Amino acid sequence: MDNAQLRIENDILKLAMQAEFGAEFMDFADIPPEVENNFLKMVRKVEEMEREAPLISVFDFVGRPLVPHSDEIADDAIDAELEKLYAVLEGNDLSLVSIRDYPPRHMYKFITEELFPFEMQDVRMPGMVGIFCYEDFHFEPEEDIRGVIMSFLYGWEKLQWRNPKELIEEHPVQPGGNMVTQESLIRHMILEAGKFSSVQSLEYNLHSIEVKWTDELFGMGYALGEMRYMATFPDGSEQWFEGECKFCCGTLGEEWRLHYFQIPGFTWNGKWLDYE
Repeated sequence: MDNAQLRIENDILKLAMQAEFGAEFMDFADIPPEVENNFLKMVRKVEEMEREAPLISVFDFVGRPLVPHSDEIADDAIDAELEKLYAVLEGNDLSLVSIRDYPPRHMYKFITEELFPFEMQDVRMPGMVGIFCYEDFHFEPEEDIRGVIMSFLYGWEKLQWRNPKELIEEHPVQPGGNMVTQESLIRHMILEAGKFSSVQSLEYNLHSIEVKWTDELFGMGYALGEMRYMATFPDGSEQWFEGECKFCCGTLGEEWRLHYFQIPGFTWNGKWLDYE
């Protein structure tokens, strides 16, 4: 079959899977048609198997291994026992990942007490690995908020942000309920950072993070703390800035982003903001 025929077959396969499974596909323009064809056929086979496969526990899927209870394992042996569990998962084409690091005993308890009872479809295929993410089981908004703030402060220390749109809410709400444009808030951040030629010795401590949910998806997060840093001005003069810092974040069920913040050395000036 030549490339033109393969492309036609690939288009038909994609249309069929979109109609049958609701599948969505990226643009495969740079992939050879025979490679795309093999990929599409593999995806279709997996979809068909998953539709017909029964649900079983992860524990049954990995062969019901004999594992000691967490309380029975000594502190100096927990690392080795956790590695055995990871080996059992990997030996059955399963993988457990986490965004952050957690104590070994915590992860051992998670695998044996939460992941093992979790039901999955009994599907096995050479080369296919099932991936579980710890944070999908334990949503921790406080840590997500802390991560956004850390990224913002890292950019403040560097006096630039690689992609500030990933940090700032699309429609930031200021104190009092006024909504400003994302572009103007980012522009103001860059102007304020431009007051300095460098920032050194930045330290901060977030001593409280509070989360409030208005429904299952929309939430607001508030963080309070203290910070200090040494700033150098373009004329060579230096000044310590220190004091209270405040951050207000929001989410619509996905990533947390900043609405508003107060940090020492940052001046809010309404003339730089465009209100919606």
